Amino acid sequence: MISSMTIRCYVDGSARPNPGKGGIGVVIRGDSWDYTVSKALPGNKVSNNQAEYQSIIEALLQLSLNNLYDRKIVIYSDAEMAVEQLNGERGVERGSYVPYYRTAKTLKVKFPKLSFSWIPREQNAEANLLASEAITYEEVII
Repeated sequence: MISSMTIRCYVDGSARPNPGKGGIGVVIRGDSWDYTVSKALPGNKVSNNQAEYQSIIEALLQLSLNNLYDRKIVIYSDAEMAVEQLNGERGVERGSYVPYYRTAKTLKVKFPKLSFSWIPREQNAEANLLASEAITYEEVII
């Protein structure tokens, strides 16, 4: 039996300096499983916006791998720009993040019950810590 519990995804991306070395943190909590990843991004010219979108893409890929297309899903992010763009509330400007936005937008179409919600950084502490740690360390999957 599939539960109707909402799947909550907390995502964050970080770059130091901006642009610089990047990392993502993703925490997904569902009724029957949890997924956590801290992953360094390749290259030394990653922007904060690229990292933020890559964290969203990672969450959507994990949800896809687990065939959770018909579930109610909320992706929480402290990246106000990305949340507003993916909710269709803000236009997309030119920038190095645009290809990542397009990938995220293409992936989100597969999830009819998906929504994006902005949260303050303090409420996104776990994903934020994972993204920051990823900049320093190699990939760790828990």
